[in-house]
Amino acid sequence: MELLIYTKNNSSRLTYIARLIFNDILAIKFRITTSYEEAAAYHGPLLAYNKEPVNGAIQIVPHGLLNEKGISPQNFEVLSWRNLPVFPVTSPNGDFPFDIFTASFYLVSRYEEQLPATLDEHKRYRSEQSIAVKNNFLELPVIDLWTFQLLDMLQSRFNGVAGCSRKFSTMFTFDLDSAYAYRYKGFVRSALGITRSLLNLKWKELQSRARVLSGAINDPNDVYAEVARKLKSFDGTTWFIHAGSWGQHDKPISLLHPAMKKIVADLSKEFKLGIHPSYKSFRKNDTLSKEINRLSGVVGMKITRSRQHYLRFRLPETYIELTKMGIHEEYSMGYPDRIGFRAGTCTPFTFYDLASDETLNLKVYPFAVMDSTLIFTNNCSIGESIQTINGLIDVVKSVKGLFISVWHVDYLSESYPGKGWWKVLDAVISRLKEAKGEN
Repeated sequence: MELLIYTKNNSSRLTYIARLIFNDILAIKFRITTSYEEAAAYHGPLLAYNKEPVNGAIQIVPHGLLNEKGISPQNFEVLSWRNLPVFPVTSPNGDFPFDIFTASFYLVSRYEEQLPATLDEHKRYRSEQSIAVKNNFLELPVIDLWTFQLLDMLQSRFNGVAGCSRKFSTMFTFDLDSAYAYRYKGFVRSALGITRSLLNLKWKELQSRARVLSGAINDPNDVYAEVARKLKSFDGTTWFIHAGSWGQHDKPISLLHPAMKKIVADLSKEFKLGIHPSYKSFRKNDTLSKEINRLSGVVGMKITRSRQHYLRFRLPETYIELTKMGIHEEYSMGYPDRIGFRAGTCTPFTFYDLASDETLNLKVYPFAVMDSTLIFTNNCSIGESIQTINGLIDVVKSVKGLFISVWHVDYLSESYPGKGWWKVLDAVISRLKEAKGEN
């Protein structure tokens, strides 16, 4: 049964966010009309996105943002409704007290990130400036949670409204920043590594490096076969390959090295691949293009997926540049220093360019957690990390969303100081299998 949405003033922004809520999350067919007469005569499920009510309709009073052009500073007060944070509250005593369309659009378009903001040392948007962090709801996929509340209201009011048909799913993703800890680094980089170990009195690291380089033991980062074995039952696992050159924040082994070619070839047989644009490629289109072409040449296929190294991107410029280079799936939507849902959702979404008021040919896949955040920023123990990730899995499962996690082979290495992350990976795999089996 088709849901009819009545509004006096339709806009590309309203159409966009309605598609996310009703098509992508709920899989409900809908149509928008500006005809009051059609809405008043409609006998099916009806939603009035309007200041004045329509008889029989669920009313959502609009804030006005969706009929604006460009961007301007917003001052939203976040309140609580049904134990969920909500904004902007436009009808405190109404059916649906807040404007779910404006709130969802504001979050998913990353509206706040395109306003003047203080950047960190890597020229990234600081998470503490976001409305989600300021109001303590970053760890909730609020758009999905709000949408399920709206679905509940629609089903209570109207007969024949179907439930959400999508199923909980998961995706493991890996950033391959440096394929090996010690091997294939070349004389200069190996010498620098030895010197650094000596200066820091890291005798075990020196011993491990010597044994690897002599061929006595495998490189500690050589965990690819074991990862492939553990993740073979998870469709969609994706590896993002660093194809840039060495630098202060880039430590790859050359993609043209035979060892790297073999790793990439082996990974491509089991998993999906994407580009991991280097730190140096940020806002440098020529460098980015060379890296994409380099990876494409090695794997012998077009590269259409990407995640930024250091999660270093600027909106909308980075996304526009990526689409021009043939990237159609982007996986950087998360914060480096906090877990949770940067765009307020666990549902992949097509990115909306506020400047042109058009959607880009780019689907954004938001992730919920990254290993390095728990290790370095949160200083979590193995047990705390497992508990934290399980909490995120549970909330994504509650809205039948897509749970994406970010991993690095470095932290699975037994030489890494925080070793034990195999236990975390194993626990997450077990929990996800259990969660998927409960669908």
